[in-house]
Amino acid sequence: MKDILLLDKPISLTPLQAINKFREGNPEYGDIKMSYAGRLDPMAHGLLLILVGEENKKREKYQDMNKVYEFDILFGVATDTYDIMGISNSIEISREDFDIEKKVKKNISKFEGKFMQKFPPYSSARVDGDPLFKWAREGRIDEIELPEKEVEVKYINYIDRYNIDSEQLLENIIERVSKVKGNFRQDEIIKKWRKLVSNLGSYTFPVVKLKAEVTSGTYIRSIANNLGKKLKTKSLSYNIYRKRIGSYSISDAVSL
Repeated sequence: MKDILLLDKPISLTPLQAINKFREGNPEYGDIKMSYAGRLDPMAHGLLLILVGEENKKREKYQDMNKVYEFDILFGVATDTYDIMGISNSIEISREDFDIEKKVKKNISKFEGKFMQKFPPYSSARVDGDPLFKWAREGRIDEIELPEKEVEVKYINYIDRYNIDSEQLLENIIERVSKVKGNFRQDEIIKKWRKLVSNLGSYTFPVVKLKAEVTSGTYIRSIANNLGKKLKTKSLSYNIYRKRIGSYSISDAVSL
């Protein structure tokens, strides 16, 4: 039995659901304490580091490891979660391709280095005893100051650019969000996306793929949201794929 497990978490599962799914196929781990070091949101996928038994006592060591992500940023729409698992009230229509590659390449280096990053409204950081997502769900997020922490982006590189049309975007969102289990406002999210996209007709969104190495606790979806603000447009994280934690690689992970 291993002290550390590398799981390839699929989109839609929470880390805890991924652990439970692994237990189902590996009953020898049934009564042994297991926890994850480094959370992945339901809309993110890739490497999940699982600590087994006594290894849980070393959690801080594993949590402090740097992470490497590949992630896609969709421009033209923003949500309250900074990803597709959220709600937006509007889509920013641009009938011209505002030279996205050039602007992204010019600005991404500004996100490298150390800086203070605010926690997303939909995250588990606590204020006055309650997680931020509770404040957000109750419509009280404007009553508080979002906490922040120092993070560091070691590097951030441009990889590629592609387009996705509104029909395909809606299809992908419905497919991903409908698979999520638990109370994440799924019905409301899908309903809102259907309404937004139905008013668009034929429309194409630009998407940019990036790669970055970051310190522990860095929110990739916040970087996606803030890059849009830097370019004076709307944006969100369309896909987040974690490839490495410290020296541990997704290539060695067990698929669920």
